[in-house]
Amino acid sequence: MKMNLQKAALFLCGLLLLLWDANAQSCTSGATSPPASGDPHYYNLCSDGAEVLTECPSSTLYVQGTTNVTACLATYGGCSQTVAGCVSCQDFPWPGAAGTLTAPACSAVGPVAPYCDPSYYWFCTSIYGTAELRECPSGDGFSTLRIFGCVDWYNWNTS
Repeated sequence: MKMNLQKAALFLCGLLLLLWDANAQSCTSGATSPPASGDPHYYNLCSDGAEVLTECPSSTLYVQGTTNVTACLATYGGCSQTVAGCVSCQDFPWPGAAGTLTAPACSAVGPVAPYCDPSYYWFCTSIYGTAELRECPSGDGFSTLRIFGCVDWYNWNTS
Protein backbone atom coordinates (compact mmCIF):
# COMPACT_ATOMS: atom_id res chain seq x y z
CA MET A 1 0.00 0.00 0.00
CA LYS A 2 2.81 2.43 0.94
CA MET A 3 4.60 1.71 -2.37
CA ASN A 4 1.42 2.38 -4.40
CA LEU A 5 0.90 5.68 -2.59
CA GLN A 6 4.50 6.74 -3.36
CA LYS A 7 4.07 5.79 -7.02
CA ALA A 8 0.83 7.74 -7.20
CA ALA A 9 2.45 10.80 -5.59
CA LEU A 10 5.38 10.67 -8.02
CA PHE A 11 3.01 10.26 -10.95
CA LEU A 12 0.94 13.28 -9.88
CA CYS A 13 4.07 15.41 -9.34
CA GLY A 14 5.31 14.49 -12.80
CA LEU A 15 1.93 15.28 -14.32
CA LEU A 16 1.84 18.68 -12.60
CA LEU A 17 5.33 19.53 -13.87
CA LEU A 18 4.35 18.54 -17.39
CA LEU A 19 1.20 20.67 -17.30
CA TRP A 20 3.04 23.62 -15.77
CA ASP A 21 5.68 23.48 -18.53
CA ALA A 22 3.00 23.17 -21.25
CA ASN A 23 1.27 26.34 -20.03
CA ALA A 24 4.45 28.34 -19.54
CA GLN A 25 4.80 31.04 -22.15
CA SER A 26 8.18 32.12 -23.25
CA CYS A 27 9.05 34.27 -26.21
CA THR A 28 11.74 36.68 -27.27
CA SER A 29 10.99 40.28 -26.26
CA GLY A 30 9.98 42.38 -29.26
CA ALA A 31 9.05 39.34 -31.38
CA THR A 32 5.64 39.39 -33.07
CA SER A 33 3.28 36.65 -34.21
CA PRO A 34 -0.28 36.31 -35.54
CA PRO A 35 -3.04 36.13 -32.93
CA ALA A 36 -4.74 32.80 -32.22
CA SER A 37 -7.99 34.22 -33.63
CA GLY A 38 -6.42 34.89 -37.06
CA ASP A 39 -7.82 38.45 -37.13
CA PRO A 40 -5.26 40.52 -39.13
CA HIS A 41 -6.22 43.69 -37.23
CA TYR A 42 -4.20 42.31 -34.28
CA TYR A 43 -0.88 40.64 -33.51
CA ASN A 44 0.92 39.22 -30.49
CA LEU A 45 3.86 41.25 -29.20
CA CYS A 46 6.27 39.54 -26.83
CA SER A 47 6.91 41.57 -23.69
CA ASP A 48 8.75 40.19 -20.65
CA GLY A 49 8.41 36.61 -21.91
CA ALA A 50 4.63 36.77 -22.46
CA GLU A 51 2.61 37.48 -25.58
CA VAL A 52 0.41 40.60 -25.42
CA LEU A 53 -2.43 41.04 -27.93
CA THR A 54 -1.82 44.35 -29.73
CA GLU A 55 -3.98 46.16 -32.27
CA CYS A 56 -2.55 47.45 -35.56
CA PRO A 57 -3.13 51.15 -36.32
CA SER A 58 -6.25 52.05 -38.31
CA SER A 59 -6.17 51.06 -42.03
CA THR A 60 -3.34 48.56 -41.47
CA LEU A 61 -3.26 44.77 -41.18
CA TYR A 62 -0.69 42.45 -39.60
CA VAL A 63 1.63 40.54 -41.93
CA GLN A 64 3.70 37.63 -40.60
CA GLY A 65 7.17 37.97 -42.08
CA THR A 66 8.54 34.51 -42.82
CA THR A 67 10.89 32.59 -45.08
CA ASN A 68 8.39 29.69 -45.26
CA VAL A 69 5.19 31.22 -46.68
CA THR A 70 3.58 27.81 -47.33
CA ALA A 71 3.80 26.75 -43.68
CA CYS A 72 2.64 30.18 -42.51
CA LEU A 73 -0.41 30.18 -44.82
CA ALA A 74 -1.59 26.92 -43.28
CA THR A 75 -2.35 28.78 -40.04
CA TYR A 76 -2.59 32.48 -40.96
CA GLY A 77 -3.95 34.47 -43.89
CA GLY A 78 -1.26 37.13 -44.26
CA CYS A 79 2.26 35.79 -44.80
CA SER A 80 5.11 37.36 -46.76
CA GLN A 81 8.81 37.06 -47.44
CA THR A 82 9.10 40.77 -48.29
CA VAL A 83 6.97 42.69 -45.75
CA ALA A 84 6.22 42.24 -42.04
CA GLY A 85 4.35 43.95 -39.24
CA CYS A 86 1.37 46.26 -39.64
CA VAL A 87 1.17 47.35 -43.28
CA SER A 88 -1.41 49.36 -45.21
CA CYS A 89 -4.25 47.18 -46.43
CA GLN A 90 -3.16 47.83 -50.04
CA ASP A 91 0.16 46.10 -49.24
CA PHE A 92 -1.39 43.13 -47.41
CA PRO A 93 -0.37 39.84 -49.13
CA TRP A 94 -3.82 38.38 -49.75
CA PRO A 95 -3.50 34.65 -50.46
CA GLY A 96 -6.61 34.73 -52.68
CA ALA A 97 -8.29 37.65 -54.43
CA ALA A 98 -6.80 40.90 -53.14
CA GLY A 99 -8.93 43.41 -51.30
CA THR A 100 -9.68 46.65 -53.09
CA LEU A 101 -10.62 50.20 -52.09
CA THR A 102 -12.48 50.76 -55.34
CA ALA A 103 -15.98 49.40 -55.89
CA PRO A 104 -15.91 46.81 -58.68
CA ALA A 105 -18.42 46.72 -61.53
CA CYS A 106 -21.14 44.10 -61.15
CA SER A 107 -21.62 41.18 -63.52
CA ALA A 108 -23.64 39.04 -61.09
CA VAL A 109 -25.72 39.47 -57.94
CA GLY A 110 -24.03 38.67 -54.61
CA PRO A 111 -20.64 39.15 -52.95
CA VAL A 112 -17.96 39.93 -55.52
CA ALA A 113 -14.72 40.90 -53.75
CA PRO A 114 -13.19 41.73 -50.39
CA TYR A 115 -12.69 45.32 -49.40
CA CYS A 116 -9.19 46.46 -48.43
CA ASP A 117 -10.18 45.86 -44.78
CA PRO A 118 -11.35 42.22 -44.73
CA SER A 119 -14.06 43.03 -42.17
CA TYR A 120 -15.95 44.39 -45.20
CA TYR A 121 -16.76 43.18 -48.71
CA TRP A 122 -18.23 44.41 -51.98
CA PHE A 123 -21.76 43.20 -52.79
CA CYS A 124 -23.74 43.58 -56.01
CA THR A 125 -27.50 44.00 -55.76
CA SER A 126 -27.98 44.00 -59.53
CA ILE A 127 -26.14 43.13 -62.71
CA TYR A 128 -24.36 46.05 -64.44
CA GLY A 129 -24.48 48.20 -61.31
CA THR A 130 -21.71 49.22 -58.94
CA ALA A 131 -20.96 47.14 -55.89
CA GLU A 132 -21.87 48.47 -52.45
CA LEU A 133 -19.79 48.04 -49.32
CA ARG A 134 -21.15 45.64 -46.66
CA GLU A 135 -19.77 44.58 -43.29
CA CYS A 136 -19.19 40.99 -42.18
CA PRO A 137 -20.74 39.98 -38.83
CA SER A 138 -18.63 40.78 -35.77
CA GLY A 139 -15.78 38.29 -35.43
CA ASP A 140 -15.76 37.43 -39.15
CA GLY A 141 -13.63 38.40 -42.14
CA PHE A 142 -14.28 38.09 -45.86
CA SER A 143 -12.50 35.01 -47.16
CA THR A 144 -11.33 34.45 -50.73
CA LEU A 145 -10.07 30.86 -50.49
CA ARG A 146 -12.04 27.72 -49.57
CA ILE A 147 -15.16 29.73 -48.77
CA PHE A 148 -15.93 32.93 -50.66
CA GLY A 149 -17.70 35.02 -48.05
CA CYS A 150 -17.69 35.93 -44.37
CA VAL A 151 -16.12 33.32 -42.07
CA ASP A 152 -14.77 33.40 -38.52
CA TRP A 153 -11.26 34.86 -38.26
CA TYR A 154 -9.76 31.51 -37.26
CA ASN A 155 -10.66 30.08 -40.69
CA TRP A 156 -10.14 33.31 -42.61
CA ASN A 157 -7.93 32.84 -45.67
CA THR A 158 -6.12 29.76 -44.40
CA SER A 159 -5.56 26.79 -46.61
